[in-house]
Amino acid sequence: MDSFNEDLKVLDLNDDYDLSVLIDKYENTLKETLQQHAPQKRRIITLRPLSPWYNEEIGQEKRNRRKLERRWRASGLCIDRQLYVKQCETVNAMIKNAKTTYYSSVISSNAHNQKVLISMVDKLLHRKPEKRYPTASSTTELVNKFADFFSNKIAIIWKELAIDSSHCDQRNQEEEYAQCVKFINFQEVTEHEIENVIDKVGKKSCELEQFPQKSFKVVRRLSYL
Repeated sequence: MDSFNEDLKVLDLNDDYDLSVLIDKYENTLKETLQQHAPQKRRIITLRPLSPWYNEEIGQEKRNRRKLERRWRASGLCIDRQLYVKQCETVNAMIKNAKTTYYSSVISSNAHNQKVLISMVDKLLHRKPEKRYPTASSTTELVNKFADFFSNKIAIIWKELAIDSSHCDQRNQEEEYAQCVKFINFQEVTEHEIENVIDKVGKKSCELEQFPQKSFKVVRRLSYL
């Protein structure tokens, strides 16, 4: 710190310079001096999202554990080590209980959602789904294969829709033709054919019928009298 102060004292900051030039010179000289005594260092900090089961109580107990660890490593006493080990057991038990409670609630609330359950199991087992792509010699060929696949798929769907549409049109034409058919020619029915139809009619009838089925057979018997 003393050497840093000494270097600041020897800065060439004469009043003869213009104010803007003097400010720039002051900043540049100060940065160079600071970089010489306390060079800037780069550190990589990994930001990890908090686990869903984590809470403030666990965080407080973990801070207490680090405090006891520093005390034990500084003193080396057995009593400090025992306190540290006991605190480790406390933190581990709290984490285990928190995980059990959280995952039990997730399983019970998603008992019928297989997608959530499978995803949770994969996360617990640190499993990642394997990405399987078609074989290709290069990325360009792979991209072209994907493009050809979906283009052909769309073309097939359009073709099937066109076929279904033509069938519907043909069916509608047949229905319209059937509705327009008129009965013009009738074939004379013989008495024997009518008797056969009456014989095949069952005895059961409905109250809504204007002429019950059993009446046909009565009329037939009367015709023989």
